Amino acid sequence: MYVLQGIIISCPAKPGPFNAPNKRHKTGGHRSKGQIDGRLKGSLLWDRMMRILKCILNGQASPSTKSGLSKSNATAIFKIFEMIKIVESVFLDHWSSILDLSQQVCQMWSGDVLRIVDAVKNSLTSSGGIVDTIRSATSNQNARNIDVISSLTIVQQVLSGNISRNRLITTTVALEMANYMKVFKWGDIQYVNDCLRRIEPAHKLGYLFS
Repeated sequence: MYVLQGIIISCPAKPGPFNAPNKRHKTGGHRSKGQIDGRLKGSLLWDRMMRILKCILNGQASPSTKSGLSKSNATAIFKIFEMIKIVESVFLDHWSSILDLSQQVCQMWSGDVLRIVDAVKNSLTSSGGIVDTIRSATSNQNARNIDVISSLTIVQQVLSGNISRNRLITTTVALEMANYMKVFKWGDIQYVNDCLRRIEPAHKLGYLFS
């Protein structure tokens, strides 16, 4: 039951307004990303509370359970029910805004990844760069460089279209084939991973409301 108490303490009594401005994010893009992060956290919190309640109620319904719920634990369960209803009402009241927002941030994060991929690819294909070396060399290492450029081209083509689960899988595989962990800068690696990690749940959230 300590889990119930921890959830209640960590959750606000009421969620803030959907379109409330975030002082830390001044630009429209940053504000949209901050809003969708809040919706994703809300959906994850809702899922977590539902799972915990199911486990507790199933445990109480078991014939092997001899003791009933204490008054404090029963009160905690009712409070979690109230929070679940609050989260549900927010999503039901703003489903169209959430759908538009999820599509918008998916495009933003895809664009961020594309900008990094474009910059890396341009550096590899610039005059006097790796491509010139590839054209005049026959070593296995240079053949791998061709594979890197080809894989990055696949990433560009995939992320330029509509987001889907299959496209995200293709993007991840293409990045691995490009050996992006060695080709990209460390900061870019972290940001690309973060963008791809956020795109998938945002896409799923938008799919639920479409």
